[in-house]
Amino acid sequence: MRASLLHPRQPAAAAPPPGSCNNLSLLSSSRAAGSSQGLSLRGGSSSRVLMNSSSSRAGCWVGLGRLFSSRVLPAERSPRLAVYGFAEREGRYNKRPRSVKARAAQQATFKMQQMLLLDDPRILKADTVSGKSQFAKGFNSIQQQFVKWAEEDYAARDAVNKINTTLQQVKGLKTSRIIKAGSVGRGTQVTRAHDVDLLVPVGGEWGGHDLSDLTTWKNEPLLENVRRAVKDELQRANPEWSVSIHNLAHYGRVLLVRLGDVEVDLLLIPDCVKASPPPSNTEWTRLQYLAVMGPVLAHPDTAVYDQVRERAASPAWIEFMATMPPYAQVKDVVCLVKGLYKLGGVAPAAADDDDRRIRSIALEVLVVAAHQRLRQRWEAEGRREYGGNTYKLDLFIEFLQLVVAAVRKREVVMVDAAGPWGCSPELGMRCRRNWEHDAIHIICPWDPTCNLERARKDRGPADWDALATMAEELLQLLQHRGVGTATKTKTTKNKNTKNTNTNTTFADFLRHSVVAAALDRATGGDGGGGSRAGGGNEGNEGGRGGWSLLRRIADGGGGGGGGRGWSF
Repeated sequence: MRASLLHPRQPAAAAPPPGSCNNLSLLSSSRAAGSSQGLSLRGGSSSRVLMNSSSSRAGCWVGLGRLFSSRVLPAERSPRLAVYGFAEREGRYNKRPRSVKARAAQQATFKMQQMLLLDDPRILKADTVSGKSQFAKGFNSIQQQFVKWAEEDYAARDAVNKINTTLQQVKGLKTSRIIKAGSVGRGTQVTRAHDVDLLVPVGGEWGGHDLSDLTTWKNEPLLENVRRAVKDELQRANPEWSVSIHNLAHYGRVLLVRLGDVEVDLLLIPDCVKASPPPSNTEWTRLQYLAVMGPVLAHPDTAVYDQVRERAASPAWIEFMATMPPYAQVKDVVCLVKGLYKLGGVAPAAADDDDRRIRSIALEVLVVAAHQRLRQRWEAEGRREYGGNTYKLDLFIEFLQLVVAAVRKREVVMVDAAGPWGCSPELGMRCRRNWEHDAIHIICPWDPTCNLERARKDRGPADWDALATMAEELLQLLQHRGVGTATKTKTTKNKNTKNTNTNTTFADFLRHSVVAAALDRATGGDGGGGSRAGGGNEGNEGGRGGWSLLRRIADGGGGGGGGRGWSF
């Protein structure tokens, strides 16, 4: 082992090269600049000035300043033995968990480095033909900006723990577990655009009625008493919590709990697993799915949709997503899709128009179905590499094509979930009598009698046209039907002609209004969120602050101006 690893005194770190973008050199350079109007991030002819407040990208850099400047911490150099890494992997060294502040600081540095890649000329000039790897690298950098922050993750986990502790105190309520559902449970939540969904399986008896029996859950007065008892106990646990019962279109009767800045949707479902001692979550989910969906799987031709059954079987989707390869890449694309939809002005913006929003689960199913189609095509072509930035880019294109097919051509979208967590498309089609007359067909993977975009009595149809329009526009860019930034010369035998319809560059992709607005909002900007569906701003309006990231760090996070966001 090298002596430098064992010696407690480490030599001073060498000065970073001119092109380095680590947080220490970035902060020290920006602070030294003071009130100067420019700071070069790269040496030589490729250096770019980003501190000018009139910069064309100032709006997005403003948001980065808000988010990053409060999180980046000086790196502490401490002697670390290389053997620690091996011991930790082997489970022989229990490393003290990092604080939320330390995790956020590391995350801020990473996100900053990813955002700075979007200023790299090699990436900006790349297209999906000759420079696909560079294009995919920039595509991945965009997706990283939608990942939740460490503080958001900690706040969500803290809220779940507090609610779980309180539920154990409700007299007469028998619950063996609490399940993180929704985007938080599947790890696909988007920063600044998610809440926490919790499923609470309830069994035992309540007022002489067996809550593990699905038919009991048709007794609405009884269930109202159960919800009221849970609400009163939650409110009694902490008077500062805001607890109310609402009738949501896609959940039905649900408890809405607000713990500080965290919103929690608490849904009670029947616990149909009678086992002692309580099994693990995975085993419980398997037994629950068999108990609830057994009749449907046995007689799909006569099965009728039932909302209680569909909600009770929904934990199976969490297990399916967790065991699907390559889950990390698929999850990243789901996160990107949700980010573009929720933050890019595609979803209806008005609070009273929330029922017209497409449910997140429908977007997830579309991405997973696109993944299965792409994987089948790659296998037919003899390709085996599933994963990486290039695969994510191809999967996103496949998703866009599937959206257009589902909306414009009314194609039925199904996930092949055959196995312990769902059913096959063939079995699903035998249940089509439940949804064949609906306008959009996004079939629930764990309950084929359910169309996730079915018509409902208490809500209007979701606005799929706005999403389809976005998909068509982005496909036009990504499939080389846009106009790029360069002009190529086409030579024939008789004459030379200039062809101005060139391959779309990554800069063209960034220029699209949805991508630009979503990036601006994800990085802290105030603008760019107008709804295209609701007649909102379709242009590329950036955040109201026009100061760059480096200027805000140098000034301690203060200041504001009038930028226009990401416009090239």
